[in-house]
Amino acid sequence: STKYNIDAVGDGTYASVYGNMIVIGLDWESKGGGYTAAQRQNEQVKWLDEVLTANADKTWKVITIHYEVPNTSF
Repeated sequence: STKYNIDAVGDGTYASVYGNMIVIGLDWESKGGGYTAAQRQNEQVKWLDEVLTANADKTWKVITIHYEVPNTSF
């Protein structure tokens, strides 16, 4: 997609569909590429919006993250 920078989204971010459920994993830990946490999270929001919109018909939507959401200002 041209709506977000896939490199900033992180290579540990994924979405998998299982029948009527989508499981989404967000890569909060990925470092490198010269992106700040805020830049990475902004791109993940764009990516997540696109994935959820494309899978709006799924009854179950599960989102996981490897660590807790950082408690910092963006």
